Amino acid sequence: MAAAAAAAENKQYLSVTSTVATTLSEVTTVAEDIAMSVAPETPIHLGLKRPVTTNVPPTRKPQGRRARQQRGERSSGCFYFCCGGRSARNDPSIDVVVADYASKVAAKQPKHYYVHEDPKGCCVCRYGCPKEGKFPRGARISMCLGVLFLAGISTALLFPWRDPKEGNKRDKYNNKADPFNPDLSPTYAPTKRPTLSPTPAPQANRPSMAPTATPQPTIQGINLPGSVVNKHGWLSVDATSFGIPQIVDEHGEIIQLKGMSMFWSNTGWGAEKFWTREAVKILVEDWNIEVIRASLGAEDDGGYVDEPSENFDRLIAVVDAALEFGIYCVIDWHSHYADEYQDRAESFFTFVAGIYGRYPNIVYEPWNEPVDQSWTTTIKPYHETIISIVRREAPYNIILLGSRQYSQRVDEAADDPVTGYDNIAYTFHFYAATHADNYRDYVLTALSRGVAVMCTEFGTVRADGDGDVDLPETRIWMEFMNSRNISWMNWAVSDRDEGSAILKDGSYTPNFDIPWPDSDLTDSGTIIKAYLNDEDV
Repeated sequence: MAAAAAAAENKQYLSVTSTVATTLSEVTTVAEDIAMSVAPETPIHLGLKRPVTTNVPPTRKPQGRRARQQRGERSSGCFYFCCGGRSARNDPSIDVVVADYASKVAAKQPKHYYVHEDPKGCCVCRYGCPKEGKFPRGARISMCLGVLFLAGISTALLFPWRDPKEGNKRDKYNNKADPFNPDLSPTYAPTKRPTLSPTPAPQANRPSMAPTATPQPTIQGINLPGSVVNKHGWLSVDATSFGIPQIVDEHGEIIQLKGMSMFWSNTGWGAEKFWTREAVKILVEDWNIEVIRASLGAEDDGGYVDEPSENFDRLIAVVDAALEFGIYCVIDWHSHYADEYQDRAESFFTFVAGIYGRYPNIVYEPWNEPVDQSWTTTIKPYHETIISIVRREAPYNIILLGSRQYSQRVDEAADDPVTGYDNIAYTFHFYAATHADNYRDYVLTALSRGVAVMCTEFGTVRADGDGDVDLPETRIWMEFMNSRNISWMNWAVSDRDEGSAILKDGSYTPNFDIPWPDSDLTDSGTIIKAYLNDEDV
């Protein structure tokens, strides 16, 4: 009887193990189908962690990582995947290992899948099954570490580290204005700073020539040996030391900058091709310019107000080229009605000063040429607002202020100057064939009243930018400026069909840094190039 019972029990067990083997075969087939559908050409290895024996009843073995390691078995855990079937925890001999599954596409290391039948005891981890909304201990620890990591990153972004030397200065990349959407930009009310001494600060108090930590732009120009900026450094206004107000370098010596003004940056106006590094390089190396005026067209068709991205890209190309070649650059909000777009100007100068505020190369010109607006009620308040914005990020750079009547009535501005800020100067513009002695009187009046001046735009032709060169009057004006060390920039870097352009109509091929041949120069271009190279005219 006992023998018959043992034989029946053994027969029943062999039937169970046969069912298990069949189940394993089906699972292996399904896994192979899945693997081949993911990467059919990738070698797949499907095997048993331990061979299935059908003639010996399974023996319960001690569980736990240490016990498995002592037996030379791999330590495994649940990876958010259960395939159904028999319990690996109850029957360790039928653990299924899928190694190099789909060439490890789904993970960087082999995954270990276990078959089970007990939903409350998934695999050997003994901490429940993901199907039941539970996760193994390893997964829970990983999730906790992930949450802590994300919390640390968020804290670092919200509360950036600040250099103690910078005090409470705003982080360079936080709360910046959006130049392309002024509605999202911070609004600054005009503020007044304590009145500063008009004399230049002592050398020890000036910023170092070495650029401080500013990730953008990555330009090496100010360290370029022999460059203008390397030689002269930071500029400032000295109103008392030389009898008349002067622009001086960081060594306290008078400096007169000579250079060119870009034509309007507006899209479709014909001069966009000159807003490049190559054009600036030609002007520096062949024309010997010391300053370039980047005249960002604000209003009118194709200007910054209508197409901010395109115009801003042109501006950045020229400014970065000036930094690279070690010359000065005037960032000019080229507008006649800047008061009508003041919100855009505020946004623009907030952003640009944040980028370039630490560079000695940069000079700011907030309003190119007011027309007939009142200095007292419109032009001066506008300037005070923009100055307060620029000074937040650029405390040392010179700021140039335009005046009524296309920046010719500098005498009116000198009667009621902007106060409370250091390093402020005033612009004046002229065109030789239109403006004569009485306009020079405006400049002399301004100088006598203690304000510094700089000519950021002049032409050798008529005030409309066209016509023939008036060489005699041009010579008078040049002598007037050179004898008083007044810096000047000629209008304009262009090959448009007009007298003020330095190149003949359509003669420039963009993106080439080959010097322009003399045969391509206009009469105005020939004269200005000679003045820039200290040649007789």
